[in-house]
Amino acid sequence: MTPEDKGKAFERMVSLVLGELKTRHLERVNFVEQPRISLYDGRVVIPDFDLRYRMHHAEERFLIECQDRDRSRPDISDKIRTTKSLSRRDKFIFIYAETIPNSTAVALESDGVLVMKFNEFVDFVAGIDMNLSAIETQAKAAAEQARGAYSHWSPESGDSHDPWVVDEPPPGWEEK
Repeated sequence: MTPEDKGKAFERMVSLVLGELKTRHLERVNFVEQPRISLYDGRVVIPDFDLRYRMHHAEERFLIECQDRDRSRPDISDKIRTTKSLSRRDKFIFIYAETIPNSTAVALESDGVLVMKFNEFVDFVAGIDMNLSAIETQAKAAAEQARGAYSHWSPESGDSHDPWVVDEPPPGWEEK
């Protein structure tokens, strides 16, 4: 297997993990393979993935670079650093299969990049899945509770529940 084929196979594994997350949370997760990111200076960079997921009231966005080789290309750090400094995209995840040189890991981490082995990435995505599931469960429970709290306000009930409209005087009230 050529290094390029090995890299593409590794990207497919990452894509499968992201695809499962998207399938489980269709309304909250999206990812794009090989997105084109325009930099402020007009250049275009193409990371491996663009992951977006919506929490309660905020959207998290990560650009993802994958590498499955024993030796890391030094230009990967430059690519990430350039993208972070010349675009609004400043959150990166770097995923590797087995090992990367310590110097590469240190350079990436010093730039604020989340550096993780593939199995750590799977755990990271499982954590996102768990949080999104909890949010969706809470949202469903809150919607049910709200429907129950306001169900007696339906037009079919015949009761306006307008606090300013009194159908009957309170007990002890007599008109004179």
